[in-house]
Amino acid sequence: MGGVCTSLGASPCSTTVNCTQLGGGGICAAIGNGTTNYHCVACKYGSNTYNNPCPANPCLSATPCTSNSGGGSCVAFGDGTGNYQCTGCTYGPATNNTACPGNPCLTGANCAQLGGGGNCTAIANGTSSYQCTGCIYGVNGLNNPCLGNPCTPSINCNSAGRGGVCLPLGNGYPYYVCAGCSNGSAVLNGNC
Repeated sequence: MGGVCTSLGASPCSTTVNCTQLGGGGICAAIGNGTTNYHCVACKYGSNTYNNPCPANPCLSATPCTSNSGGGSCVAFGDGTGNYQCTGCTYGPATNNTACPGNPCLTGANCAQLGGGGNCTAIANGTSSYQCTGCIYGVNGLNNPCLGNPCTPSINCNSAGRGGVCLPLGNGYPYYVCAGCSNGSAVLNGNC
């Protein structure tokens, strides 16, 4: 009982499909069953696709590493996923699938939060470190705000009953003077 074989047409993989048209590699695999449907398999930058080319290199879309103004270069893993790494970040270590961190002075560091003024300067050596400069009452170290006024309520120049009022030295010094003591002498970092 022979039959007549009818040609269903050429495979879409041999005619119009180009799985690699976006630069993501891949091999076309026709689904068959009388359809023109196909899969692109073995994609370099993502999972298999259905009736679409393989995804492009994720580093070509927009600016995945520099969107926070933190520098960096994008390197796609190319392991069949859309994963990438941002390397050479200005303000932090390399990141996976996210932009390099932004300047810490613009994203949370507050040199003046203790009332000691100051200006934030990012170290920009591939870490999120910053330094507060121009502090009124002294520097509080790397990644810390400027020191606040040393004349806090715990400083009682009159604790010995000799009067006095606390005055910060300022000019970048973390010291205070108890001035106006009844015995006439001002005391550096101590009570009258």
